Amino acid sequence: MQETEWSSQLSWLRLIGKLLEQSELCLVSSAASEAMPSDPAPRLAQKHVRHCMAGNSGHAVAAIIIEGEKMNIIEKQIEENELVISVIGAGGIGSLLMPALARALCAGELVKEVGPVLLQVFDGDIVEEKNLQHQNFNSSDVGSKKVDALVGSLSHCQTSNLRIVGVPVDVRTATPIAHSDITIVAVDSMPVRNLVHRYSQLWLDLRCQGDGFVAFDFRVDSKVVSQSTPLEAPSASCQLPDAIESGNIQFGHHLAAAHGAQWLVQCLRIISGQTMASMPNPQSANISFGTLGRFELDKINLKPKPSNEAINHPSQLIIDLVASGNHGALPIKETLAHHAYAKDWKSLWNLADSMGREVSLLFDAEDKVWVDIGTVGQVKLSPPEGAKIPFKLWIHTHPREAYWSSTDLDSILMFSRILEQALVLGHDHCKRSIRMLTPVRDCLEDGSELSLWTDEPTVNYESLEVVVNASR
Repeated sequence: MQETEWSSQLSWLRLIGKLLEQSELCLVSSAASEAMPSDPAPRLAQKHVRHCMAGNSGHAVAAIIIEGEKMNIIEKQIEENELVISVIGAGGIGSLLMPALARALCAGELVKEVGPVLLQVFDGDIVEEKNLQHQNFNSSDVGSKKVDALVGSLSHCQTSNLRIVGVPVDVRTATPIAHSDITIVAVDSMPVRNLVHRYSQLWLDLRCQGDGFVAFDFRVDSKVVSQSTPLEAPSASCQLPDAIESGNIQFGHHLAAAHGAQWLVQCLRIISGQTMASMPNPQSANISFGTLGRFELDKINLKPKPSNEAINHPSQLIIDLVASGNHGALPIKETLAHHAYAKDWKSLWNLADSMGREVSLLFDAEDKVWVDIGTVGQVKLSPPEGAKIPFKLWIHTHPREAYWSSTDLDSILMFSRILEQALVLGHDHCKRSIRMLTPVRDCLEDGSELSLWTDEPTVNYESLEVVVNASR
């Protein structure tokens, strides 16, 4: 091996070494790899359900059940009955991955079972001369949008069950991710990766440099993924420095695209209920040294539910998620948390009312908040594992009038010793109760622990004073 080639492999190994230092990568020797189970299918609950929602003729709900010993159901409404697959990035990886996926899905029984499918690719870049050496474009594409060139070359793959669309913008927000059922990251941008990891339920993150690649997906422990995705890390080409100028083109992006195509097809097979489907493990590999290791799969059922950030997402995204029936979507919970920290009770109640659901927000001793979406007529107080007691405040909504229901009183009574305040919101008013040290005259109930809880009069939102530390 020439010195320059060996130097490029050392660069790749240094990159893998950094990942090894911050994650639990299971190193695989040629002998051990045969003994290690590579098929996660026995641990995946497999089902794919479509049915029309009441009052939404022509729309459908896809319930995808993938992950863990127990079934994890992701339920969302899909316009035009489409299963939405989004590829972010049309460069070294994406320009190879899109044709592979389009050809695989343009015919056969699989796309009929899970389809119709919308396969869309996002990228705002234009094809340049320097792209032609390692990306899937030709000289006639130079000056065109990458996504237009790709989609144009795949027009023959469009069918009644497969629609291929190019979106000539760079992903900057959670909106396109929240509207996707499956998201594949093929762009070297840590902010985009973080968005996908946070807002997508079924995702694949493909990375490459030189002749190697790394693939994370939704099954990898979130701490490992987070440590490997620092926001401050700069973007980099899939080619090593000076590779394009010198002609020393490396082909790790081909490995990444092949892994992505295999992953997606097997994922769709699992969704369709095929019991022999086998998704490739999250891993690191390169052409020179083979498989370097596989990432351990996350034991998601053992993890406590994380608190919710307070983020005011674009109103159109929230409207679309509510209309789709995806009420448990993270952007909805984060927007509810934002309204609570901002003491915008009207907006909080209006969002809950638009979903036709009661909602609950529980603040712990460190002012972290956990959001739960209930049913039309009930939401329970559910203290999460990992929260710090005492809980400062429990907020929940009622469909119209604010009052203490029997369920509310039972919840306050059950957690009376670790809860300080409770608030129930109506359409333009609210009721509050505070736990005192001694029984009070105007209490929620005489003769029980509820005698410590004040029964305050109903007030308009403008008259309410509740301390919520938004700065945390």
